Amino acid sequence: MKKNLLISMLLSFMGCWTGMSEANALEKVNDVYQITNGQDLADFSNVVASGNGSANAVLTADIDMTGIDFAPIGSLSSPYSGTFDGQQHYIQSLTLELPEQEYVGLFGVLSNGAYIKNVIVDWSCVISGSAFVGGIAGGTSGQGTVTFENCGNEAAVGATNQNAAGICGVSMGSGCGIVMLNCFNTGGIAGDRECAALCGWVGDNGSLIQNCYNAGFIVGMDGSFSLFRNQRGKGTGNFDTYGNQGTLISADEYDLSSGSVCYQMNANKSENVTWYQKLGEDAHPVPFASHGVVYAVGELNCDGTSKGGDLSFSNTDESIRDAHTFENGVCTKCGDVDHNFKQPVDGYYELANAIDLNWFAGMVNHGVKKINARLTADIDFTEYTKKDIMIGGFSADGNNEDAEESGFVGIFDGQNHKITIDYKATYDAVALFKVVSDATIRNLIVEGTIESDMRFMGGLGFVSRGTSLFENIIVNVNITGSYPGDATDGGIFAVCHEYPTFRNCAFVGSMNIPSSEGSAAIIGYAHGQVETVIENCYVAPTLLSFTGNSTVIARHVGNIDNCYYTENIDMIIDEATSVPEATLATGELCYLLNEGGAKGAWRQNLPGDAYPVPFADHKMVYANGSLKCDGSLTDDIHYSNEEGEAQRPDHTYVNDICTVCGARIIRSVEQLQQLAADVNDGTIDKSIIVDLVEDLDLTGVDYVAIGSRTKKMVDTGEVDENQQPIMREEDIKCPFNGTFDGHGHRVSNMVIEAESSNQGLFGLVQAGSTIKNVVVSGEIYSIGHSAGIVGTSIGKGVLTIENCGSEVLVNVGADGANGAGILGVNDLSAAYVRIINCYSTGDIVGSRECGNISGWLGDRAEVINTWASGIVSAEAIDGTKSFARFNANGATFTNCYEVLGTQDNVGFIEYDDLASGKLCYLINKGSDEPVFYQKLGTDLFPVFDASHGLVYYDGKDTYSNDPSVDVKSIAATQSGTPAVIYSLSGARQQQMHRGMNIVRMTNGTVKKVLVK
Repeated sequence: MKKNLLISMLLSFMGCWTGMSEANALEKVNDVYQITNGQDLADFSNVVASGNGSANAVLTADIDMTGIDFAPIGSLSSPYSGTFDGQQHYIQSLTLELPEQEYVGLFGVLSNGAYIKNVIVDWSCVISGSAFVGGIAGGTSGQGTVTFENCGNEAAVGATNQNAAGICGVSMGSGCGIVMLNCFNTGGIAGDRECAALCGWVGDNGSLIQNCYNAGFIVGMDGSFSLFRNQRGKGTGNFDTYGNQGTLISADEYDLSSGSVCYQMNANKSENVTWYQKLGEDAHPVPFASHGVVYAVGELNCDGTSKGGDLSFSNTDESIRDAHTFENGVCTKCGDVDHNFKQPVDGYYELANAIDLNWFAGMVNHGVKKINARLTADIDFTEYTKKDIMIGGFSADGNNEDAEESGFVGIFDGQNHKITIDYKATYDAVALFKVVSDATIRNLIVEGTIESDMRFMGGLGFVSRGTSLFENIIVNVNITGSYPGDATDGGIFAVCHEYPTFRNCAFVGSMNIPSSEGSAAIIGYAHGQVETVIENCYVAPTLLSFTGNSTVIARHVGNIDNCYYTENIDMIIDEATSVPEATLATGELCYLLNEGGAKGAWRQNLPGDAYPVPFADHKMVYANGSLKCDGSLTDDIHYSNEEGEAQRPDHTYVNDICTVCGARIIRSVEQLQQLAADVNDGTIDKSIIVDLVEDLDLTGVDYVAIGSRTKKMVDTGEVDENQQPIMREEDIKCPFNGTFDGHGHRVSNMVIEAESSNQGLFGLVQAGSTIKNVVVSGEIYSIGHSAGIVGTSIGKGVLTIENCGSEVLVNVGADGANGAGILGVNDLSAAYVRIINCYSTGDIVGSRECGNISGWLGDRAEVINTWASGIVSAEAIDGTKSFARFNANGATFTNCYEVLGTQDNVGFIEYDDLASGKLCYLINKGSDEPVFYQKLGTDLFPVFDASHGLVYYDGKDTYSNDPSVDVKSIAATQSGTPAVIYSLSGARQQQMHRGMNIVRMTNGTVKKVLVK
């Protein structure tokens, strides 16, 4: 099975040759195809069809498709997943009449990560097919999310069967979530069944249709689903000439062309608008700012509505409009807000009382979504919550779930202060924050009451979207409801979409909703089971009363780490730990939340605080007494605010195995292999601590990975008609579970040759484990799911791989997938993967779905201060994800680098940067303390051994082990230490650059510093 290392380089070269031939004559700028005419568009479709589904493109002009032979961009065999920016241009005279073909549109099939924006398929186009037909796209396939923003269809769209629509025909199998923002349809839509103006089926994967409109007719509509058909898709702020799934707008051609509808859809405003129209030219509104703002002409009330006479409309501001009557920053006539009522301090509006908070809510609810605020005092907000005021989505027409919503997008810092609320509602979706999107809410206490006979109550919020963070929050709200059936109430949030993180949060109120189903104390329901993270949180309610399909922590969430709930809750869940109520006041729960240390966020004044709080103005809790040798608690432990450290006895080793907890010391190859044997046969079936205390050389050893997964035929106990035993195949999993600390040692010359998958130093690892401080070299030959450190992760929880290096060639064969340096595959995307301070230098050979660091990180991962210099087989790279494969928006990469890589969110370095010291210097800039070291002139790349020395940089072009050349040291010799560095133009810089720099020193002086 062994292959020459040159194979991977040859494959890479072949891949580059293929990519060159695919591009045809299309011009590329910064790796983005430039489409200037119809033939370019057809050529781009061919590029995608040849397998380059993640290619990016822009239109540089309106595209006339007259006489051009064109096939839809993307197919089931080669779906499109890149970014296509129309740059506010039109597709004209495109005729696609394919009565026997499915998935017909400008795009045929889109998949995870596709982003189509700023393009209109105009009235001169005709698009028809058998089924799954759309003006913009026929449909989506696979998992993840596809986004359409500022897209429009004016063309006639037809399907002889099902799912014709203006924008996208179908989300096939509901696998792909669809997001449509500011899209429209004015074309006629016709099909046999299940047709809609925007999407024939958005599915049940948390899709969002927001601020879109329809002004076309529909034949084949399913019931009243005029805009989109869905199961769990959500529409907000939409408009519809049918009036079924959005605010009713006129279908009259004059109203559409005159500007009347455009002005209505902009909420009778001409500031901060979404819809534009060049009057006299545009037959209807478009989402392109270049087409001009529409103003009303006539006598207007302060909210922009007519004072009684007929209005006309213009692209110039000629209106006569009453002034607002502001009182405490809010207009007493229309509810609009005075933007000058408060001024920000350091980018934050400071809120000291209920008047300030009400003004802030008004700002958000009237369209200023991206805004930051912080509390400077506790606020009793009950006067306003009794008037149904919420932040991010107040609707005067009933506050129902589908009402127009303006979600909060900024940062809200409570600064450890409290907001008191009191809602009594007869409508869906009530909470202090109604809708948040890509927001951060932190350091806040919410207390009070919510009463409703409807659904979706949340102690803090109704619904979150995007990558939102909620940290250091206490919710002490008493929630009372009588809704019978699926209410989906949440002690903190009712509903969450996409990628929320709840960190250091607690619910200590009550939920008295005995007839309500589908609820939980932190999240009522999360649409992203593996994308949602809840860590270091607890639930300690005075009452938790609900019924069927409910749970304690959160519904439909897999990543629940270090969370607790009190025993007064009569419900058992696997993802969190039950603790006695007494642990609230004693400090024990606080200690556990900080994971048995004094570095966490939780604090508690003992005595005084009835429960832990995540606020730094309270005191840290310390454990006194003795622990067990594995770190678990004993009955001897007591807690106080006096700094101390619980005594932890040494392990009692006999033959390097602890007789108390089973911990192991590995000092020989034989002991490493015995560990593998004991894990793989199930002898070790619990969490274990393993310490590697010597370098190991595996030369000549037929190494067997630690942790295995095998298939076994087992007897079901039943017999067939011939009285023969009926057997079934059973998946036998024996993963490593626990902590492996290599203490900086190396495992050298590891060679694995296996006709199976799940190979590496660790073959199979249970999520919740930690692998750290080890470097591995060698070669792996397998059929897939293999990596130098961990082949496969299984189960829910957090998998941490830290300070690990892979110098391993990984070859998963001509048909194999998921080969990588650090982690082969996160099976079923079940784990939350954290890869920190790692590297891979070995080549990765395979046929598909491979990456330098990981072949599949899954739906939720973070990779920090990690680099790679290996070559991945060209055909094994998924689009541009040469560093690591992951689900769209499912991973963050911080201060990561790759040699000659293609991944957008990873830094690019040259081979020379490894030996020169540049990479070592860059990678250490991402850490509070140095992690990588390098003896320049000797080491070919950075290593973990501190004896090799730090790398310093002189700010110009020299890297050295001599600290005297460091640019910071040079500047410090001037006077004081540099505090802030600017260029001559005034731009703030991270470091001094060649030439003149303006430096403000710590002593307050400002100097010009010349760097030659």
